[in-house]
Amino acid sequence: MSYEEISKVHKELGKLIEDSFELRRKIAREFATQKGIPLRDLASGNVDGKTMIEFNRHISNNLGGERAKNIPKDVGIER
Repeated sequence: MSYEEISKVHKELGKLIEDSFELRRKIAREFATQKGIPLRDLASGNVDGKTMIEFNRHISNNLGGERAKNIPKDVGIER
């Protein structure tokens, strides 16, 4: 489901997802630049496992729980 579709149902959550997507894109560009690897290779997984783990950790550290705090209270999350 795209953030546009989610926005039709819940505008606040749709906007949060859109912002999160844009932030992930920015973080990925920064990480690729720092590591000197093409963004396309990073996005497609054409990098070694260690780099992929570092990238996922980098995303996690930069998005972290701060984004989770912004999830609207009326949105339930099932795990």
